[in-house]
Amino acid sequence: SGLYACIASNTAGTDKKSLHVTYIEAARIRLLRRKVLVEYGETAKLNCPAKGIPPPIITWFKEGIPVLSSGFTEVQPNGDLVIVGTKEMDSGEYTCIATNSAGSDSDVITLDVG
Repeated sequence: SGLYACIASNTAGTDKKSLHVTYIEAARIRLLRRKVLVEYGETAKLNCPAKGIPPPIITWFKEGIPVLSSGFTEVQPNGDLVIVGTKEMDSGEYTCIATNSAGSDSDVITLDVG
């Protein structure tokens, strides 16, 4: 990324044009664990390592329903989802979606509580 200039000159004169170039790269996720097992009442941490330029924004869904930060769940600044005091009803498939201006990527993590 940066500001680039082209200068052309000949005996008739000189001209210059400038252009700002920005590099972008689509969001991509590389999960390390697709299945997380936790005991009832423990804390579950679902990791969603995503990269891209600009850095992607992470959103979570549980079986199609958005997961929002609340008293028991927190979407951390790095995109990880933390569930405190897990219950059996927390079990299920969680979809992590990474999005930036160049595109998006998604992957699924299964959480088993018990």
